[in-house]
Amino acid sequence: MFSTVDAQTFRNGLGDMINRVQYRGESITVTRSGAAVATLIDPDLFTRVHAMQGRLTPLAESIARAFEEIPVEDGIENLKTLVAELRASSQEG
Repeated sequence: MFSTVDAQTFRNGLGDMINRVQYRGESITVTRSGAAVATLIDPDLFTRVHAMQGRLTPLAESIARAFEEIPVEDGIENLKTLVAELRASSQEG
């Protein structure tokens, strides 16, 4: 379950928030002036996300290098075409 609380509520109920994350598996996003500023998550989830980021960052950098010569507009058009083709083929099957 995901919850959102403002920073003041988070400060006032920190113990409860920690218990909700630890015992109920919730994730709590803290906002300030309506904008998300932090998220309290289970340590196991953090570990998995961090490991995934470690694998995905080099992949994203490799993709960026491979396509750095293609103008952004052309890349966007290519992606739109690919998405349209994939949607059409999934509707056929």
